[in-house]
Amino acid sequence: MNSLPAQTLANIPGVLGYYPHQSIIFVTFRHHRDDTHSRWALGPTLRIDIDSLDALPEVGEVLTAEHADVVLAFVIGRFPTQDGTTLDEITTTLAQAADTHIVPIDACWHTTTITNNGTYQLRFEQTPSLTDRGLPTAGWRHGRIADIPTAQATQQLLADGDLPELTRDDCFTAFDKAATDPTIWRDRASNVANLAAQLAVDAQCCPSQFQAWFTTLETELIRLEQPLPTPPGPGADIIDTCAAMLSITRIRDAAINLLLDHDRAARTLALEVARHFDTPIRTEALCVFALCALIRHNTPKALHALMVARAEQPNHTLTRYLLLAYQHELTENLIEKVRDGSTSAAAYYGLSILRRYDTSAGRAATTGPNADNTITAT
Repeated sequence: MNSLPAQTLANIPGVLGYYPHQSIIFVTFRHHRDDTHSRWALGPTLRIDIDSLDALPEVGEVLTAEHADVVLAFVIGRFPTQDGTTLDEITTTLAQAADTHIVPIDACWHTTTITNNGTYQLRFEQTPSLTDRGLPTAGWRHGRIADIPTAQATQQLLADGDLPELTRDDCFTAFDKAATDPTIWRDRASNVANLAAQLAVDAQCCPSQFQAWFTTLETELIRLEQPLPTPPGPGADIIDTCAAMLSITRIRDAAINLLLDHDRAARTLALEVARHFDTPIRTEALCVFALCALIRHNTPKALHALMVARAEQPNHTLTRYLLLAYQHELTENLIEKVRDGSTSAAAYYGLSILRRYDTSAGRAATTGPNADNTITAT
C-alpha cells in the first residue's frame, strides 16, 4: 500500500529539478477514481524559501486558481533557522493561513532533508482528515521517504539524460556564459553578424545557398544524435552558424521545426549558443533550448532556462509566452502554434524542410507539469 506523503516527497526532486533545502513546497493533486483504484496525479508545484512567509497570500492566489482537489505542504529544513525561527513557528503560521483560507493546505509534513529512507512527520491536517476521505492511513502521520531514483518524476528526468541537481543554484549554473577571453568573444560576435548579413542576402537572392544553411544545420543535428560512443560536441563553426540563424526572427522561425524534430541534439547546440553569446542571441538560444525540452513533457530544465532568459531580457516575447504556457499547462498547444509558424516561415522562403514527425502521431505528447506522475492508493 503506497503512502502519499512518502511518494510525494520522493517525487519532489524530479518535479523541481533539484533537491530543495530550507524550503516550503506546495504540491497540488487531482484525484482520479475508477472501480479498483484511486489515483492522485501531481499537478503544479510551488516552492518558497522558508523565510518567505510574507509571500503566502500570493502563494494562496496561485494555488486557489489551480482548483486542485488536494494541496499538500512540506516544510524541508533544519531548525532553528539562522535567524532563530523554530519549526513550531513555521507550522503555526502555515496552519493559521490554512484556517483563514489564505492558502489552501489540506495537510503539512516536515522532513529535515529529502533523502532515500529519510523520515517525515505530520505537523497538521485539516478536518476531516484526508484519510477519512479514503486515503490509506499507513505512513500518513510519520514514515520514511520512498525511493527517489525510481520515483516517476526522477524517471522522466533520466529519460531526458538529466538528474535532479543538488541545489537550486546548480540548476542555473548550467546556463552560465562560458569563460572566454573578451577579445575572442568580440571576434565571434563580429563573425556572427557577418554570417547573419550573408544569410539575409542568401534568403532574398540565392535560394539554393539559403537552403544549404539548413542542410548544414540538419547534418550537424543528425551527427549529434549518433549513439554511443558519444560524438564530439558542436564545434565553433556550427555554433556560430546557429547563432546567426537565431539572430533573424523569421529565419529562426523557419528553423524551429528542424530543431524540434532533433530535439535532444538541438538542446545541446542551443545551450552552446547560449553560453557563447550575449543577448539577444543568448535569449533566443535559451528559448530554443526550452522548446526542445518541452517537446516531450514539462521538464523543469525548460523552466530554469526560461527563468534565466527572463532575468536577462524581461520583455522578450517568446520567453513570456513559453513561461505562461508552462505555468498553465498549455505547452502542447503553444508548441503546435510554434510549429505552424515555422511551417509558414519555411514556406515564405521556399525552403524544403521535411518534418520528421506528424503532429498527430509518432511523438510523445507534451503534458502538463508531471501529469504522468500518479500515486495509486488501493
